Amino acid sequence: MNYNLIIQWISYFFIYSFIGWIWEVCLVFSREKHFVNRGFMHGPILPIYGFGAIMILAVTTPFKESLPLVFISGMIGATLLEYVTGAAMESLFHVRYWDYSDNRFNLNGHICLMATLAWGVFSVIMVKWIHPPIEEWFHHFNWMFSQIMTLIVLIIATSDFSIAFYEAMDLREVIDQLAENNQTVRRISMRIDAYRAFLELDEEESLKDKAEMVVDELLSEIKEKFADNRQGATNRFAELVAKRDAINEHIENRKQRGYYRRAERILRRNPRATVVKQSERAEALREMIERIKKGNMK
Repeated sequence: MNYNLIIQWISYFFIYSFIGWIWEVCLVFSREKHFVNRGFMHGPILPIYGFGAIMILAVTTPFKESLPLVFISGMIGATLLEYVTGAAMESLFHVRYWDYSDNRFNLNGHICLMATLAWGVFSVIMVKWIHPPIEEWFHHFNWMFSQIMTLIVLIIATSDFSIAFYEAMDLREVIDQLAENNQTVRRISMRIDAYRAFLELDEEESLKDKAEMVVDELLSEIKEKFADNRQGATNRFAELVAKRDAINEHIENRKQRGYYRRAERILRRNPRATVVKQSERAEALREMIERIKKGNMK
């Protein structure tokens, strides 16, 4: 593949990434009634659409005279790309930037039948009507001008991607830490309830009465351990309360740091991001999204 052809394909990538961004912005605007700068990156490009278009053009070129084969080959190629990209991003960032889990006939939430058929239809529309004028329009430009503009956009997009990548890694770290802290706070709170129940227990109250709000085994363990030393239980209760309060304060302090705000920015661009099969992470992500919706980001 020669240098001129490489520049041409890079240009196509950015053109379709921009078209995809316009499509997503309009789609979200129709639902939310306000502008959302969609996508993984800050600029007006959605790489998944650019890569999808390149994939479609590559796999449909041998069949471009047959629309049924264009439909099938484009559908398969783009769907495969969407699945691999979605699975890789979830593995790397612990977040799904799109999720088809609520759609029928989905595969692990990364692809679904409706989206697959849509890729096929888009393949036919692109090969038959969209790409020919774009290709002709591209060749009307002065080659030197096209080359310079493509390289400039490539440099800007690479910088944008680098920033977005670090934001996504910040988001991963924030979600993991929030999930871990929330789990710890929940575990400590349960033990605090058990200690409180034990310390409030008197001779006329049965163990069962106080066990209604805590785990029976935990309360029994505390009763056995501190039955003859209530002061020890009191001290441990105070330690757990202090530890829980310290963790909550630590969480609030982290929310004011730069990397937390950078993580929130990427969620603003992807308000439907999800985490599945990991309840603690999912809860942490919902907490951040609710914080954004309430306008608490500074």
